[in-house]
This record gives sequence, C-alpha cells and structure tokens, in this order.
Amino acid sequence: MIVLAILLIFISLNPCSAANSTIDNTTSGGIDGAITAGATNPGDTIFLTPGNYAGSDNVGISINKNVTIQGNGSTNQVFIDAQGSSNIFNIGVGLNVTFINITFINGKITGNGGAVSNIYNDTTMTFINCRFINNTASGSGILPQGGAIYSLGNLNVIGSTFINNTAYTGGAIFTGDNTNTKIVDSVFTNNKGNISLGGGGAVYNNGGTQITGSNFTNNSADVGGAIRNSGNLSVDNSEFSSNNAIAGGAISSQGHGIINAILNITNSNFTANTADGGGAITTQGGNISVTASRFTDNSATDYGGAILNGGTDSSYYGVTFTNNSAFDGGAICTIFGGNTSIVNSNFTNNKANSSLGNGGAIYNDGSIQNIINSTFIANAASSAGAIYNNNTTSKINGSKFDSNNATNIGGAIASEGSSSVAIDNSFFTSNSAGAGGAISDAGSNFTVTNSNFTANNASYFGGAILADSQNASISNSKFTNNKASVNGGGIYNEGNMTVSNNTMNGNTADISGNMIYNVGNMGILKLTYINNSTKSVKEGQQVNLSATLTDDMGNTVTGQNITFVVNGTNIGSITATEGYANISYTVADPVGALTVSGNYAGHNGYGINLLNGTLLIKLDTNSTINVSNSNSSKVGQSVNISGVLRDEKGNPVANAVLNVTVDGNVFTVTTNNTGAWNLAYTPTHGGNIVVVNWAGNDTYFAFTNNTSFNVLKLAVNSTINVPSNVKVGKTITIDGVLVDENGNPVANVPITVSVGGKVYSLKTDNSGRWSLTYKPTHTGTVNTIVNYAGNDKYFSYNNTTTFNVIKGKVIVDVNVVKNSDGSADVIVTVTDEDGDPIPDYKVSVDLDGKHIGDIVTSVLGVGRIHIPSNKLSDGRHVITVTSADENYNANPVSVEFETQNNNNDTNKTNNNPVATATMKNTGMPIIAIILVLLTTIGISIRRKQD
Repeated sequence: MIVLAILLIFISLNPCSAANSTIDNTTSGGIDGAITAGATNPGDTIFLTPGNYAGSDNVGISINKNVTIQGNGSTNQVFIDAQGSSNIFNIGVGLNVTFINITFINGKITGNGGAVSNIYNDTTMTFINCRFINNTASGSGILPQGGAIYSLGNLNVIGSTFINNTAYTGGAIFTGDNTNTKIVDSVFTNNKGNISLGGGGAVYNNGGTQITGSNFTNNSADVGGAIRNSGNLSVDNSEFSSNNAIAGGAISSQGHGIINAILNITNSNFTANTADGGGAITTQGGNISVTASRFTDNSATDYGGAILNGGTDSSYYGVTFTNNSAFDGGAICTIFGGNTSIVNSNFTNNKANSSLGNGGAIYNDGSIQNIINSTFIANAASSAGAIYNNNTTSKINGSKFDSNNATNIGGAIASEGSSSVAIDNSFFTSNSAGAGGAISDAGSNFTVTNSNFTANNASYFGGAILADSQNASISNSKFTNNKASVNGGGIYNEGNMTVSNNTMNGNTADISGNMIYNVGNMGILKLTYINNSTKSVKEGQQVNLSATLTDDMGNTVTGQNITFVVNGTNIGSITATEGYANISYTVADPVGALTVSGNYAGHNGYGINLLNGTLLIKLDTNSTINVSNSNSSKVGQSVNISGVLRDEKGNPVANAVLNVTVDGNVFTVTTNNTGAWNLAYTPTHGGNIVVVNWAGNDTYFAFTNNTSFNVLKLAVNSTINVPSNVKVGKTITIDGVLVDENGNPVANVPITVSVGGKVYSLKTDNSGRWSLTYKPTHTGTVNTIVNYAGNDKYFSYNNTTTFNVIKGKVIVDVNVVKNSDGSADVIVTVTDEDGDPIPDYKVSVDLDGKHIGDIVTSVLGVGRIHIPSNKLSDGRHVITVTSADENYNANPVSVEFETQNNNNDTNKTNNNPVATATMKNTGMPIIAIILVLLTTIGISIRRKQD
C-alpha cells in the first residue's frame, strides 16, 4: 500500500507532458544551472547521476518552478553536500516541488531550514526515499528552526531518513501554522533541538501533521525529545525509543497562544524514553487520545514515567503501560485539571520509585478521571501502589487491581484532599501496604459498591480499606481473607462511613478488629443487648450483661465504647472487641422487669439499630411429691400422688398448672389456694417414675422434681393340656392358658415350653392361650415344662407336667419284584399312622423259612434286599418280614410268589411287583386284591402269618 501511495504521488507530480533532463556532478552550472536554465520547464524532472554534488552551484539554490529532482540511483548513491557552507534549497511561492532518492548532507544556515526551506503557505514539498544527515539551523538572537526541513506550507515525507540534524526547534523538521504534513515510513535518529529551551528533537509541528509507520530513536531536546506538537498531530503505527528531553522524552504536546494542541496516537510503541517530566509524552492543555499503544521502560526523574498531562483532556483505550517509572506517577501523571478516560488498559510493574513517590501507575491531581475495565498488576510506590488521587473526581468501574504495593498507604489506591472517588464492580486481590492494603482514602467522598477484596494485606491498619473520608460508603461488596497486622482486617475507619450488605469471611487482625475497626463514626450499625431477649434472674444474683455490635450483615465491629444502661441507670462502658462487650451487674431489685439498653460512641451522626434486652426478676419454686399406699398396692390398684408447690420464701403458689408425668403418661393438675395438688393413678407395672414440672411465669422460675415408687406385681399360672393316649409316631397338640392371679389372661407375652428336652419359644395370644404340635419318636415318660420370665407387671412362673408315650402303630408294605434275569428284589416300605415314613426301621427277611438278611429303612422309610436267580428254584416261594422295634407294634408279613423258567415276558422281563402284601397295625395282611392280581398273570401266592 505504501509503495502504491508513493507511485500515485510520484505520478501525480509528473504529468505525461513533462520533459526530463539528466546531469552529473561535473555538469556545468550544477543543479542550480539545471533548474534556472531555460531548458527546464515547470513540471520537469531533473535526474541526478550518482555522485557527490557540492560547491556553490549545488547549494543555496532557489527553486521558482514546479520541478522534481530525483537521484538516478539509490539514496546512498546521490549526495548533495553543502559542506557546512549554506543550506541547499529554498522553495519559492505557490510551487509543488518533489525530491526523490537524494541524501542531503551538511547543510547549515543561520536561520531556518538547514537543508531545505519553504516560507510560503501555498507551496507543497514532497520528499520520497531521501536522507538528511548532519544538517543544522543555527544562529544567535533568532530562533533557528528546522535543522533539515523548514516548511510553512504543505509537506509530504515518505520513506525518508533523518540523522544527526539539529536546530533550536525541530531538529529535523519544522512545520508552520495552518500547514498539512504527512510523514510516512520514515526514520528519525539522533536529531536534536540543541539550544536551551529548544523543542522537538526531530519534529516541531505547528499545523496538522500525520505520522505513520515511522521510527524515532535517540532524538533529544529540552521539550519533546522526538516531537514538539503545538498543532494537530496524529501518530499511527510508529516507534519511539530512547528519546530524551527535559519535558516529554518522545513527544511534547502543548498549544501556543489561543491554540490548543491535539495529539492522537494509535497502535504505536514508546520504549525507554526519558525526561524530567513525561518520560515518553508530556501535554499541556488541548487533548490527547491514545489507542492500542504500548509504553515500556520509559522513565522520568519527576512526574509521569510514560505520560505527564497538565490540564489536558486525555483518553486511553486499549493501552499497555509496563515497567515505566517516575518520582510520582510511574506511568501517568495528570495535574492542573482536565478530564481523563482510561478504558480496557493495562498497567504492569510501573513504579513511583522514590521513598516519597505517589502513584505507582497513575498520579492524578485535580482532574476528573474515569477508569473502566482496566487492569493494574504489580505496580509500586511509597503511597498508592497503583493510583494516587489528590483533589480529584475519580470513577473506577469493572477494573482489577492485583499484587500492587505501597510501603506507606494504599496498596492499590490512595486518595487525599477534596477527592471524590467512586469504585464499582472492581476486584482487589493480594495488594499490600503499610496501611490500607488495597485502598487508603482520606478525601471528601469515597464510595465502594459491588466490589471484591481478597487476600489484601496491611502491616498496620486496614487489611483491605483504610478510610478517613468525610463521607464514605461501602455496600454490596465482599471481603475475603484480608489481613492487618494490627487492627482492621477488613476495614479500618477513622472518618465518617456507612456500610451495608457487605459479606466478610476469613479476615483477620493480629491485635483486634478482624472484620471492621472503627475509631471514627459509622452507620448504620446494629447494637443488641443480651441477644434482644428476656433473661430471667434472681434478686441478689450477679449476672453478665452482654452486647453485640455488627453491621446490617452481622459483620462484627471493634473499637470505641458501648454503654450499658439498666432501667435508666448507666452502669458502665466497655470497648467493643470483635463486636462484643460485656459487664457484670448485681440484681438489686425485687420481682419485676428491667430494661437493658445503652449506646455506642462510634455512631455519631448516623442512626443505630438498637435492640434492647430485659432482665426479668423472679422467685425459685419447687413442689413436694407424695405417693400413698405404694408399698402395699398391687399393679392395677389405684394410688394417690400429691404435693404442695411453694416459692423460695415458703409461700404457696396457687392456680399453677403443673405437668405430672407418671410412667411416660402426662397429666395436668392445678394447685389450690394452699399450693396443693393431687392425682389418682392406677399403675400398670411395678416400678414407676413420677416427674412434676412447671414452666413458671413472669413471677416464678420453672422447676422440675421427680421421685419413684413401686407396687407389687401380679402372680401368674398356666395350665398344661396333653392328650390322654399318646403314641409314638402320632402327632399331638400340647396347649394351655396363662392367666394372672385374678384370672385375667396374660396376653401377647413370650414363654418357653420344653417337651422331652427340646425347647420351643412361643407367645400367648390375646386370650393368654398358647399351643404347640408334637410327635413322639420313642416310648416312655416325657417331661413338659412351661416357663414365663415375668416383667415389670407380672412375677415369673414355672410349671411342669409329664405324660407317657406308648408304642405306636406301624404299616409295613412288602413288594416282590421279579427281574428279567430271574432274580428278585424285596422292597419294604414302613410308615406311621400319619402316613409319614419311618427311617432307620429294621426288619428281618426270610426266604422259604430261611433268614436271608436284614433291611434298615432310609429317610424315606424304604428298604430293599436282592435275591439272585441261583437262590430261586422253579416253583412257589414265601418271603416273611418280621420286626422287633421297641417303639412300634408290628406283626410278621408273608408274601408268596412263584417262579417258572419259561419265556413269558411278564414273568421274565417285567420289573413290576409280582407279589405285594401290607401289614397294618391290626396285623392282618391285605391279600385279597393281591390274589386276584396274581391269578390274572398266572402266578399263585400264598400269605403266611406267624
């Protein structure tokens, strides 16, 4: 784009009809001759062949026509060297003159414009890719201006370099009033406004100047080391480094006469510039606007390490200030009024670097200041680590202050004089100071709303805030983990302050006042005596009267006296410590109510929310408890419980409603005129506890008394019912009824019943009945024991009975099964009368009168014996089964069956029984059905019974 601009300018200055001429440094008449010769017409271009052009024909040249003078080579090939004898060009009126690719060196004049001078407002000069080296405007008694270029008309400088040029003002370039100047992509190095009170080491602007993409390095002057602006100056995308001045190391902007200077800076860098005041920039009056620029390592021995504003309206948007330093105002110092706006900007590691310096980042005296959404980190000063305000109006919104430090007051902010400071929605974290870890305010008005104070620290007072303001207000803010080594971990107030809706957590002070320490006047506080409650006391009793002092959110207040007044009499004052004070008081009045109130010395001028307490003087009471006939009465018989209620002086208390609790049952009784009361009660168990209590009233204290009494328990008895005929293997029911001595059932209680040594746990039903089923397994005598452990109503009980068990009835089934291989199996099944199998029942088995073995039944009551085929000859056989079991009666059972050696499938292969007999308890076999079945299959059977 810059190249395109240059080409456009170049083309615009060179009409197609212009003629060109070329000379070299040996051409007769030199450059002066080429310009003044009749052959050169307005609009022509004179090309200079590379070389060094010197001598009288090449210096002190007056140009009186529109012309372009262009080096026919690079800039460092074409030199016009005045050799200190004169300036080089003087431009006439109403012209448009352009210089391209030329180095102007060693120009010198006693006056203005050491290299090139234009004194006409309607003349335009353009320099493209030129260099100006060692040119000087000097003289005595006059004000030499423009060491390289002096322009009272319009000026364009593009891609050019200015080195070691000097003048009183405008070491390189001076522009006059009502001019328009554009400087693009140019470099200014070691230029000087070298006489005392000289200004603008590189450029002095009185008109309107635009500087873009240019660099200013090591330029110096008394005022404006690089640029002195007295007009309207715009700087964009440019670099200023290591420039030096008494005021404004890089730029000084101040009007002259009735003219206010205007300075606009965009996207530029100011690095390591130095001055006594305004290390990078100083302004006086007028306006300055800085956008998206960076100020780094600039310094001033007095005010404004980066910028010093004197009565200037200034605005900063998106600007970064880093490592700048000064006596006051490490980054910015604003004095003598004006309006300052700082938005979305960052201040980091700036310092007011003397032992008395104020405002590590900003020093503000007398101006109106607005700071929005900006960040202040690790700035430092003696007072006001980040911002110092004196006689100012300052508003801070949405900003962050982190790790700023002041050795004296105000780790982040300190305000004095008639300052009015309002802070909203801002964050203060890890700032530190001797007093006022985050903020110290001793101005006229101080307001903090919706802000957060976290982990700030003070070596003495006010971990977060130290306030000595005439009118301070802190509301809707949070104070967390702030610390003071002496007093006021959160807030230390020694002025006038209101607090409301603030939250405080984890704040500490090593001496006192973890949350708020007040030695001034504060409101609106809440003073509460004995918890705003009624405290019951006795005449002559020494009581401790307490008071709590907090703000509206319960944050405690320390400092100054709380007065205690009882029933209108001042009994003393105690200093509030962590929101608490207490005093000892001896009650001298008889029965009655006394008001406890008082006042707080630290709320003068503010209202206070006073919550009184009451001392209620009362008499002790107690009641006797008597129980009649308790030792001779039994459960269920009524007893009389009575007593008398009296006060501590022995006087009866009448018409008192007492609670009498017996065995958990609550009854109410009312005392009569003598204080007596009674209650008829029927106990339901032996041991009883009686508790008598009364809530008291405005005259009497409450009391509780208790006693216990016992009545006799009831005896119990239980029947035991057992059937008369009990046999082995036959289930029976054993039952009974448990009743008390009055014949009433003892219902739903646990008992144990032991039968034959086996214990059963039972529970009586609603009628006291209990029962269990029992099946005897052997003959003989069986003991039955019923046991009841008793409880608090019934005595324990134990009863025993016996019954005899006789042999039971058994059913023996015998089945003979013929197998396909000619063998047979005898299967015996044994059950009791209930049809339940009898295990371990032993029977003896005979085959045709000879014993062949014994069978013992399994758990299923079944046994088997196998007869191989070689034991069975053809023909009929008899199986006889007998038993001698001591618990059962059983007769022998005989089964007849026939074997034949033929091919009948039924006889040889069928595994079903071929003979069956059953002997019941009568001893009679069931044989009829078997004979029929055997006849149908061709096998005859004969039963024998021994």
